[in-house]
Amino acid sequence: MKKSAAVAVFVKTPGFSPVKTRLSASLGIDEAEAFYRLSVQAMVEILRDVQSRAVANQWDAYWAVAEAAPECHSQWHDFPVIPQGDGELGQRLAAIYSRLLQDYQQVVLVGGDCPQLSAQVFEEAQRLARDGSFVLGPARDGGFYLLLGQTALPPGFWESIPYSVGHTMETLVMKLMDLGHSVRFLPHLSDVDQVADLAVLGVELSRLGQRTRHQEKICDWLRQKSYG
Repeated sequence: MKKSAAVAVFVKTPGFSPVKTRLSASLGIDEAEAFYRLSVQAMVEILRDVQSRAVANQWDAYWAVAEAAPECHSQWHDFPVIPQGDGELGQRLAAIYSRLLQDYQQVVLVGGDCPQLSAQVFEEAQRLARDGSFVLGPARDGGFYLLLGQTALPPGFWESIPYSVGHTMETLVMKLMDLGHSVRFLPHLSDVDQVADLAVLGVELSRLGQRTRHQEKICDWLRQKSYG
């Protein structure tokens, strides 16, 4: 029998792969990595909160790690590691989604650099999915920050989506609907890809009713950089 829900957090290992490359072009590699590490730790706290609030449904969390090297995997704690595998982003999304869907009724894919999320976002995603819909969190740059699915997708589906462009989510929604799936949406949130996004992140963090310890640290970091 399948378990309730799995969350796969897609991450890269700082020091082994470049992280937040557009941000590092402005702030420098050290500052971009510092922001990324804070974001990842905030995600741990968010998912711990999700797990502690769960009543009827259990949430299991995994790190979907970009690198195959064991020395990279050893740096990731708190949750089990699943290698993303080889290939472009679409191939890696497909691999993680299909693998987890074998054991779980619902699979959530999310990035490790979304520190403004909250347990309520995951709960709302699950509520919206009750009718069998896919659930997407639209990013302001045209991508998506979260996807919840509970249905297998045909071979080649993930690879057919253009990523990191302004119409990524629009294309994803269209292709899901072409397959007969309904799609529901969470509120828009910002992706932090470049310096201009940091001020928006500060606003979104300020709207949270209660922040985790590392969300507070990110707020402090933003204030030090005059973005908070």
